[in-house]
Amino acid sequence: MKYSVEDKQIFKLHKRYISDYVSVVIFLLCVYLSIFMISFSFCFTSSYVYGESMKPTINNYADYEHNRDVVYIDKNASYTYGDIIVIKKNDIEIIKRVIALPGDTVDIKNVGGEYVVVRNGSVLEEDYIRLVPGSADYNGMAKEYALFQNYKENHKNDDDLFVDKDNYAQSAIKVHAGQVFVLGDNRHNSDDSSTEGSFAMSDVVGKVEIIVRAGKSSLVALLNYFYNPFK
Repeated sequence: MKYSVEDKQIFKLHKRYISDYVSVVIFLLCVYLSIFMISFSFCFTSSYVYGESMKPTINNYADYEHNRDVVYIDKNASYTYGDIIVIKKNDIEIIKRVIALPGDTVDIKNVGGEYVVVRNGSVLEEDYIRLVPGSADYNGMAKEYALFQNYKENHKNDDDLFVDKDNYAQSAIKVHAGQVFVLGDNRHNSDDSSTEGSFAMSDVVGKVEIIVRAGKSSLVALLNYFYNPFK
């Protein structure tokens, strides 16, 4: 089938229109992607997970640098009970779960042989704690209790810390304004408020909004590798 000169010109015109359309679409996608990346960078930061204190919720891996869970942290988000936050402690960032907020009282107690966290007089139900079958300290709470008792002993002269300063060993502690009380999900191995007491809210980096599991997605792994200021 032969085409006339007019047909060939129309085909060329259509081809140019299609090419222009594709170029515009690619350009807009690049613009939208750039805006998204800039906005994401402004609101979020990210970090690899080091240490075992938040297992099994968030996991670290020791075989090589990029085979770790990654958390994306909203630097502007508010947080409440049960949220996971990142706190700047000296020169490192630690990831913990929010247990108590300003105005709360909190204690780790032995209730009928069971070690529990008590906030404002109520025992917390914590289904996120790491359990170790066969361990004498099944959920790590006996260890946390011992550490917290030691913390109380070391701060027994802080009159404004305890609800009942005359019986500090059995007393809950106060979470003051500008503070947050946090614990790790892996109570067997966590450096948290059981030993440090409440942390300053000014040291909170932000709230963990996204958890990316190591090895779950090749695309995500690549993004984490190339787009991660902490890699």
